[in-house]
Amino acid sequence: KGYMAAVNAPGAIDARHKKLINVALAVAVKCEPCVKIHARAARVAGAGEVEIAEAAALGIAFGGASAAMAYTRARGIVVG
Repeated sequence: KGYMAAVNAPGAIDARHKKLINVALAVAVKCEPCVKIHARAARVAGAGEVEIAEAAALGIAFGGASAAMAYTRARGIVVG
């Protein structure tokens, strides 16, 4: 826990941007519970839905179609 707290603490990168990075990483590794946790944390840190979606798009770009599916399931987005 100490390491995670340290790397997530605001530093050269502020808290809001770190939360958005966490969203992108959670999507890229296809961790649906992580997407939910980090998207919620990003909202609390002041990120808007458009910013969260853009961060997720970065994760999808790296993680491919299966990352997109994980994101839409985690966020409850209906496609089609």
